[in-house]
Amino acid sequence: VNPSLDKQIIAEIENNARLISDAYMKAYSPDGTPEDMIAFQTLDNNLTGQLNDLTMMVGAMDADLEAYDLAKEEGRLIKKTNELGEVVEDEDYDLFRYGLTSGDSDVLLSKDENGRYILKGRNPAGSEEEQVITISEYSDNLKKGGSFKSINPNLEGQAIEFGQSIATKLLPQYKKTYKGQGGTPYPNPKFDSSKPENAKTNPKMLTGSAYFTIEDEDLARNTMTNYFDGNFAEGFKNLTGSKSVPKEEELWEYLKNEGFINKTFPSWSSAPNVTKQQMLNDAYVDFVIKNNVSGAVEGEVFSGKGVLDS
Repeated sequence: VNPSLDKQIIAEIENNARLISDAYMKAYSPDGTPEDMIAFQTLDNNLTGQLNDLTMMVGAMDADLEAYDLAKEEGRLIKKTNELGEVVEDEDYDLFRYGLTSGDSDVLLSKDENGRYILKGRNPAGSEEEQVITISEYSDNLKKGGSFKSINPNLEGQAIEFGQSIATKLLPQYKKTYKGQGGTPYPNPKFDSSKPENAKTNPKMLTGSAYFTIEDEDLARNTMTNYFDGNFAEGFKNLTGSKSVPKEEELWEYLKNEGFINKTFPSWSSAPNVTKQQMLNDAYVDFVIKNNVSGAVEGEVFSGKGVLDS
C-alpha cells in the first residue's frame, strides 16, 4: 500500500469525473452538437479506460511481483540481454516497483506527452535516477500474463512430450533391424519322441535364426534435422498429435539452462532473427535424441527350420 499514490489516484478519479460530467452536459444540452457528442464519447472512453488500467495495475502489482520473485528463485526468469548476450539488469526499476506496493517509493502520477498515465519517481534505496512506468504498457503486459517473461513451470514436461511424439513418428526411419543367417543347432523342446522325426513337423533339432535391432544415433540426428528443417523453419507446430507445443522463447531459455545452447548467447528476443530458429532447432534435436534415442542393441533368437539329427 502506498498512501501517497492512493491519494493521487483518488484525486485523479474525481478530476476525471468532473471532466466527463462537463463534457456530458455540453453534449446533451440544447446547444449540443454531434461534434460535442463525439468529443464526450471519446473523452469518456479514454479516461475511463486509462483509469481502469491504472487501478488494475496497482491492484495486481503485488501478485505480479510475487510471481516475479518466484520465477527468479526457481531459475525460470527470462532475463533481458543485449545482442552480445550480456544481462541487462535494472535494479533501480525493480526497487521502484517494490516501493510502490510497500509505500517506500516516492511517486508522482502524471501524464506523458501522448496523454498516457505514467508513474514517475524513485526508491530511496536505489540511485538518484528517476524511474518511469507507463501505465497502459504495464497493464497490457499484466493482461498477457505478467510484467516479465519466464519459463512456465510445465515447460520441461512439454519439451519432453513434444520431442517424444516426434521421435516416435520418425522411429521407423532410424531403428534398423539386422538379421543373421542362422546359428548353432539346438534341441527342440517340443520334440515328440512318440512320433516319427520329421524335419518340418517334428524336428529333433532346430537351427536358431538370430537378429538384432539398433537405434542409430547418427541416423536419428540426420533424420530429425531434416524433419525440423522441413517443418519448423518458421516456428514449431503440432504435426504429431502432441498434447502441447513449447513456446520458442521459453524453450530457448530452458535449453540454455540445460546446456544445449551456450549460456552466453543472447535471449530469444535479442538473438539474430536469421539464425535463431535454426539454432533452436539444432539444440532441440540434441535434446530429443538424448531423451529418446538409446542407441542400444536389442537381440532375439527365433526358432528356425528343423534339421534331422545325424
